[in-house]
Amino acid sequence: ASGYLERPAGAPPWSAATHARFKAAWRAQYTGSGADVGGTPILEDGMKFTAAQQSAKDLQYIESRKLTRQEVAAAYHIPPPMIGLMETATFASLKEQHKSLYTDTLGPWLQRIQQALAANLLDDFGPEAAGMYLEFNIE
Repeated sequence: ASGYLERPAGAPPWSAATHARFKAAWRAQYTGSGADVGGTPILEDGMKFTAAQQSAKDLQYIESRKLTRQEVAAAYHIPPPMIGLMETATFASLKEQHKSLYTDTLGPWLQRIQQALAANLLDDFGPEAAGMYLEFNIE
């Protein structure tokens, strides 16, 4: 069994003999090939066993979260490494996907915002706005 045993914080300390007895009983149930191997442990003093591995339910939840992130990234044309899905990312591909984020994903949005700002703000300057323009600095 992969895990650890917890004793309550207020439990009285065990004597060396009690500790040795419990340790021997635990090992007899989970190691070797004795008659008690695989038996049900009896925990003392309000102890509880905490598994040190993830259950199938936990792993399924993690996988479903990854899938949701992948689907959202695909819907908005965002490269998966840009939202933390790094399974297939390398340094070179990450650099290219970063460029892709600004050109393919954010580029059209930034262009629309630029045009809206130019239409609404530059007209307020009147004739002085002849040489003015708005542009996002994506460097």
